[in-house]
Amino acid sequence: MSGSFRQTLALEAKLVRDAERAEREDAVAEAKRDREQVRFRKDRLKTAVEALVWRETDDIADQVGRVLTRLGIEIAPDETVRRSPAPTPAIHDSA
Repeated sequence: MSGSFRQTLALEAKLVRDAERAEREDAVAEAKRDREQVRFRKDRLKTAVEALVWRETDDIADQVGRVLTRLGIEIAPDETVRRSPAPTPAIHDSA
């Protein structure tokens, strides 16, 4: 095997390793962004629900439902919580 051929093989192997490392780093960064987004949404939800509770309104369940919808969160009939396909725009109530 010639020296230049060995160098070519070594360079190709290094490029493969570098690409794999970059993919792993991208996956880690994406997971971190996802966790931060979930933490942010949970904080928004907690703040919104606490504000509704302190208002002491009769239609609290409806208001909580609207807040969850605006945040893009659904509660299924079996009470599992999941993200909606797309958050709905804020609706201004006249009440």
